[in-house]
Amino acid sequence: MFPPSLPLLAELLLPLCLAPPPPDAAALLRRGTELYKAGVYDKAAQAFQGAWELAPTPTTALNLAQSLEGAGRPAEALEWYDRVLESEAAGARHDAAASGREHLQGHGYVAITCGPPGATIIVGEARGQCPSWGGYLPAGDHPLSVTAEGRAPRSETVPVFGGERVERTFDLPERIAVILPAPAPAPASAQPVVQSDTPVAPAPEPERGAVVPAWVSYTLLGLGGAGLVVGGLYTAKAGDDADKATGLSDGKRRDALEKDFDRHRTVGYTGLGLGGALLAAGGGLLIFGGGF
Repeated sequence: MFPPSLPLLAELLLPLCLAPPPPDAAALLRRGTELYKAGVYDKAAQAFQGAWELAPTPTTALNLAQSLEGAGRPAEALEWYDRVLESEAAGARHDAAASGREHLQGHGYVAITCGPPGATIIVGEARGQCPSWGGYLPAGDHPLSVTAEGRAPRSETVPVFGGERVERTFDLPERIAVILPAPAPAPASAQPVVQSDTPVAPAPEPERGAVVPAWVSYTLLGLGGAGLVVGGLYTAKAGDDADKATGLSDGKRRDALEKDFDRHRTVGYTGLGLGGALLAAGGGLLIFGGGF
């Protein structure tokens, strides 16, 4: 017969040889699997984390990595994919971990929290609705727009990096209404005419200022032009007198030229001044005088 202690020893060694997970770990694995299938990835990750602490296996690590990826926590998921790949007992789980790691290296998770509820979210080619949206997008810059009726829209560019999480939080402000002033009342002339046997006297026309005939304006313009021509000729003649007097040795001749210079210059400047004034007066009457 075996000593009474041998059956007890066998009972202790058998679990160590077969290495089944402790009952609590198995329950956590089942719980984590149910939550993962239901899409509750954060709580599934908690369950698999607890199972790992009780019985660390490549399968539990892979389940935890996939749950973290589904929960939008790519950086943590990469760490657990690496644990699976580093495990010598990974076996068939190695390919699944390598595939998950490759996907996360080229994609990032975008999480948007916004308001009001029901507002439309467009990120790249993905669409969603407020108050929250999350999903994986390829690494790169993606246009983000959020719109809602009665709210000012929001647009920006979201940079996405592989293996990282990007968060955006904002609330669309209400669109400011522009209040236009009330239209002015229609003038009396626009009011409907009331039919009556008594004739209505027409409204008197507004008084107009005196009308200057157009020929007056044109005459002033002509005189102004003639004054400019005469003034220009005499000014040029004064210049010739000055040139002739320069360097002339004959004193009498020089004095005569200087007198001619003064006279021609005075006439020239006077003609230019009067011509300019007449042109201005004629133009002003033509424009503002109302002549015809």
